[in-house]
Amino acid sequence: MVDDCGPMVDGYGMVRRIDVGVRRYLVMDSSSWPTGQGLGPTTSVGEVTSGRGKEMKDYKVRRYSFEELGKEAQYKAIEDTRSLLNEWVPEEYLTDELQCELVSQLGGEAGGIDLRYSLSYCQGDGVAIYGTLKREEAPSLSWPDNVAYVDLTRNSWSNHYSHYNTFNVEAFTDDDDKVEGEGVSVLEGQLRDLCRDLARYGYKCIEEWTSEESALTYIRETRGDDYLLDGRLDYPVGVVEEELAL
Repeated sequence: MVDDCGPMVDGYGMVRRIDVGVRRYLVMDSSSWPTGQGLGPTTSVGEVTSGRGKEMKDYKVRRYSFEELGKEAQYKAIEDTRSLLNEWVPEEYLTDELQCELVSQLGGEAGGIDLRYSLSYCQGDGVAIYGTLKREEAPSLSWPDNVAYVDLTRNSWSNHYSHYNTFNVEAFTDDDDKVEGEGVSVLEGQLRDLCRDLARYGYKCIEEWTSEESALTYIRETRGDDYLLDGRLDYPVGVVEEELAL
């Protein structure tokens, strides 16, 4: 059954006609309009054809659901959706996941830690932590007996990157006396390893967000008869908005 909507013309010179199952577009090139003239949203087809625009053309585009596509087309639709999801990884989601993993690995709290990351599969990407970390906030780490807290401060690498080596580690006693030695070096190594682990975990979260399973879920929840036969989404050039047939 084809439920036909009458043609409409908008201010961009687009004559839109939508059919269920078959979508038809009447497109007029607005480049030939006289200066200062435009077409209002309720301009009739008769008014368009009597203007100075180029002759309109009628196109029909048949669209398919994902289930109607062949295997190769479905594969393309899935991979295109995975690429789309990769651009849409929510910052809040990834930040929350990393913060929870940080607390889990420290074995306590990390209220004084500022976590920064860049996870785009590029050189210099990773996770860095800055701020003050107290002994009681991270019981899972190997603390020297006389160290009460460490300051994690930005170094010159942090101007361009965020990773395990973009911060300096300084250890202090309860009296704010600086502590050095092998024990502090071990603690520093654990903190840098922690950042490496967080980066790996962050990439794992991204991979789950952009997995084939996630792509299929997104397609089934958001896509209808939106595909061409080869698996491409049907986004006709020049369509400003779409009107559904009633």
